[in-house]
Formats: sequence, structure tokens, C-alpha cells
Amino acid sequence: MKYKRILLKLSGEALMGNKQFGIDTERISQYAQDIKDVQAAGVEIAIVIGGGNIFRGLQASESGMDRVQGDYMGMLATVINSMALQSYDRDLKVMDMTAFTLCEENKLPIIVFDMNKKGNLLNLVQGEKIGTLVTI
Repeated sequence: MKYKRILLKLSGEALMGNKQFGIDTERISQYAQDIKDVQAAGVEIAIVIGGGNIFRGLQASESGMDRVQGDYMGMLATVINSMALQSYDRDLKVMDMTAFTLCEENKLPIIVFDMNKKGNLLNLVQGEKIGTLVTI
């Protein structure tokens, strides 16, 4: 394995699949299976997941909602997505600018790739050149 540990950032929008909002169960099931395959290969995985498929706090505040309330609702959307993913590779834990900055400060590589292609995650951690390496 090229990587022993990875941080996987999934956007909430990715969980929608072809839907207008919410969670596409086929998409999340495929993600969970890919994550399980990588974990079975011995890679430690931390997952950061967004909530934009359910609620966007910033957009709500732009339309008049209290920003703090909007952010709280966005956090709840993230928890909902985390629970949905967890219900499919157990023991999953739940990248915003803070996460990006932490990667930069600790010289951790960030690779953006297509998680929708089955097996891409495992191929990536095995060293295949998939996606784009973000240089900071």
C-alpha cells in the first residue's frame, strides 16, 4: 500500500447522486463498500463529510436567517449524512477550510478524485495515479 492512513472528504452533494436533494442510497452504499474494501486492505481511514445535500447555512443566512442558526442546521445535516454512511462499513467516524489548513500545516497530501467510480479509492491507496494532487 502506498498510503497507510487516509482522510477521505466526501461532499454532501456527492451523496445526492442524481437526486435534487437528500441521499441516494445506491451511491452511499457504493461509497461504503469502497471504504470497507480499503479498510480490509489495512488502510486506516478518517472520513469528513459535508451536509450540503440537506442544508446550507451560508445560503440560509444570505436569505435572512440568523447565521448562527443556519450554521447549526448545517451541522445537523452533516450529522445526518454521517449517520447514513455509518449505517452501511460500522465504526465510521464523522474538509472545510480548517481541515485544509491542517493538511497544509502538517504537509499531508490532498488528492481530489472521482469517488463515484467503483474501486477508485482502493486503486488510489495502492498507488495508482488517480485524480489530482493538490499542492499547497
